[in-house]
Amino acid sequence: MHILLALRLKILLILLLTLICSVCGSISAVAQQRILGASGFQLDDLSGSLRFLRLDLQSPLSSSYSLHFPATPPPNGVNFLISDQNGNLSWVTNALPTLTAGAIWYGNASNIATELPGGSNGSILSISPTGFPQWVTTIPTGIMVPASQISSGTLQPGTTIIVGNGATVQPSGTGQVISNGLVGSGLNKFSGSVIIPLNAITLSIPYPGIISTSVVLVSIIDPSGQTDEVSVTSITPGVGFTIRFGGFYPTTTGQLNYLVIN
Repeated sequence: MHILLALRLKILLILLLTLICSVCGSISAVAQQRILGASGFQLDDLSGSLRFLRLDLQSPLSSSYSLHFPATPPPNGVNFLISDQNGNLSWVTNALPTLTAGAIWYGNASNIATELPGGSNGSILSISPTGFPQWVTTIPTGIMVPASQISSGTLQPGTTIIVGNGATVQPSGTGQVISNGLVGSGLNKFSGSVIIPLNAITLSIPYPGIISTSVVLVSIIDPSGQTDEVSVTSITPGVGFTIRFGGFYPTTTGQLNYLVIN
């Protein structure tokens, strides 16, 4: 009786050991893979605060992929973790690619950082009509440069500066406007000529730019040889001036020349 019981116990022990070995073998195989099926997992701080960090996946996945973390820890104080197309992660100190010396980054039409090479010496960074940065060598239309920022220089041949309505070029203090040639003859200009009517004794000449302190120089030229005394009798600021002859002018060929100096 005792021998039979001992034999049964021995058989049961063998079966139990066989089962344990089989389970251990399966656990060992699983441990080598160490893959757990889960859509996410949580890490808590062990403080009992019930606060946690959760890592999970977007669902559904478009395809399966793997991310392979680097074998070494972050090498610097500030690092970026980037991945190549195979999911291999690595540490870098700059998230952008290398940038050519003198170049700058800008966002292109696809919102992607794009390199803009440096401009030529003295060029200006401007915005194109399409809204992108560009290098130019002239001041774009619409950009105003105060006269106080213009120091000196030489205008290129053929350059014309137009003084528009209401604008003036005026010296201040000991400043001077120096010219080796003035072009300004004609109606309402600083110099001009008008025909003297027959038997005229006075003549009013319009000149809106005249001021009360203007100096007006007048003279007569007449192909017939006629001469006469002429003088300025009055100045009306913003309107013009009036001259008077020494007597009734006797010809129709006379011409009065004037010069207004403000």
